[in-house]
Amino acid sequence: MTGYDIFAWIVLIILALQYGKDGSLTIYVSNASPGKDKESNWLPAPAAKCSLVARVYGPSKAAMTGQWKLPPLEPEK
Repeated sequence: MTGYDIFAWIVLIILALQYGKDGSLTIYVSNASPGKDKESNWLPAPAAKCSLVARVYGPSKAAMTGQWKLPPLEPEK
């Protein structure tokens, strides 16, 4: 896979994400599918214990100074 192929794949994933009416983005991190209607926002994870790492690319000043923080993970209701 070339760098262009990886870029195109990432763009397709970003375009497929579904945002909330308020502009929020929910990502489902789980071993099992969250349901067909949520799979575009599903990040498959191992069934065993794992860690989650988030990166902020082109961060805002608020992210750089610590004024903005990644929201905490929440179990699905």
